[in-house]
Amino acid sequence: MIQVLQSLSEWIIILPFIVGLLLYYTFKPSSKIIFFVVVIALLPQLASFYNKGSSSELNILYNIYTPAEFFLLLFFFAARQRWNKVLITVTVIVAAFTFYLFFKYGISASVIYELICINNLSYVILIFNYFYIRFKNEDFLFTLSDPYHIYLLALLLYATCTFFVFADYTATSAKLNNGRSALWMIHNTFNIILYLSFTAGFIIEKKQMHKSSK
Repeated sequence: MIQVLQSLSEWIIILPFIVGLLLYYTFKPSSKIIFFVVVIALLPQLASFYNKGSSSELNILYNIYTPAEFFLLLFFFAARQRWNKVLITVTVIVAAFTFYLFFKYGISASVIYELICINNLSYVILIFNYFYIRFKNEDFLFTLSDPYHIYLLALLLYATCTFFVFADYTATSAKLNNGRSALWMIHNTFNIILYLSFTAGFIIEKKQMHKSSK
C-alpha cells in the first residue's frame, strides 16, 4: 500500500498534464498558469525517473524549478489580488532569500530545501491574503465552482504539508525508510490531492466555457 501511494504520488502529475494539453484552448489565464506549473514540475520528475539518486544535474534542475514555480505562481496570485503591498513584499523577500541561498550553497551540490520551505510559506501567506481581501467584501461568495478557488485550496493544503516535511529534512523522519515514513505518506497524499484538484479545475473550466457558448 505504501509503495502504491508513493508511485501514484510520483506519476499523478501525468493526469493534469494530459488533460491540460487537451483543454488548454479553453483556459482562462489563471488555469493556463497552473498548466505551466504542471509542465515545469514534470521536467524534474522525468529526470529523476531516468537518474535515480542524487546528482549535480538533478539538483540543478530541482533548484531551478523551485524559483521558476514561484515566478509563475506570482502571476497566478496577481490575477485576483493585483500587485498589492503584501504580494510585492513577499516577492522581494523570496527573491532576496533565493539569491542568498544560491550564493551560499550553489545550485548543484544538493537540493536547497530551505528554498522549498520559503516558497511554500509564501504561498500560504498569499492565499490567506487573498481570502482576507475577498472576505472584506460582503458580496464575495466562496464557491468550488470557481476553478481558481479549487487551485487555491489545493495549493494551501500542499504548501502547508510540504513546509513541515522539508523544514528540517535532514533530521525529520521524512528521510527515513526511503521516504516511507508517516510524514512522507502524508506529503504523498496531499501531492495526489494537488494534481487531482488541478485536473478537476481544468475540467470544470472547460464545462463552464461550453455552457457559456450555448
